[in-house]
Amino acid sequence: MVICTPLRAQEESSFSFGIKVGFGSSGLAVDYLQPLGQARSAISAGGFARYQALTWLYVNADLKYSQAGGADVNPRLFYFKDNPMLGIPELNKTLERTDMMMHRIEIPITAMMTPPGFDGSIKPVIIVGPSLGFTLGSKAINRYKWDFEGAPNDLLTVTEDDMTDRIQMMDVAGVFGLGLDIEAKPVSFSFGATYRMSFTNTNTYKYSLYSNYTFNTAEIFLAVKF
Repeated sequence: MVICTPLRAQEESSFSFGIKVGFGSSGLAVDYLQPLGQARSAISAGGFARYQALTWLYVNADLKYSQAGGADVNPRLFYFKDNPMLGIPELNKTLERTDMMMHRIEIPITAMMTPPGFDGSIKPVIIVGPSLGFTLGSKAINRYKWDFEGAPNDLLTVTEDDMTDRIQMMDVAGVFGLGLDIEAKPVSFSFGATYRMSFTNTNTYKYSLYSNYTFNTAEIFLAVKF
């Protein structure tokens, strides 16, 4: 979910500004759409500026912090075959699960278009445009099971491994979505959903099992305009 709060300096102004926070899901993919593992929850927060170019067209620019990654992914994306991070059989240490988290700054620049025939206070909008992203840091979250002979229960441990040097720092993506604007006074609302598809190879690790994986993020948003 993304919550947007634009603040207008003047009613007649073509510019508006605001803040955004949100919640969605993100997952890794091969060939852009084939899932690698499962999706993980992701949040975002930031601000935006919006310009009304025509009665039916807004240009929206965001600057936001966002999370991305995947859950229960193949650890061979990040580790070569004999890496001890994959487990140590001699010590009865087994890697059970690997999740991935990326911390990012994203700058989507989108057009928000109202289809013909909608001139009232409630208008559907089509959202489309490019997005530029920068990965500030990334980590693999590994869960291990230790099987001690004679022990009544297995020992479970979780470690975090820095993956920043194995992930592409910058990516270009496309953003697509639908929304609904509801104009009212003194507060207006809009809500909808967007999908961000990265077109840049996320991987930079030459020993990765998949050399060409990317990531995608889906969000639902709600906007409040004062």
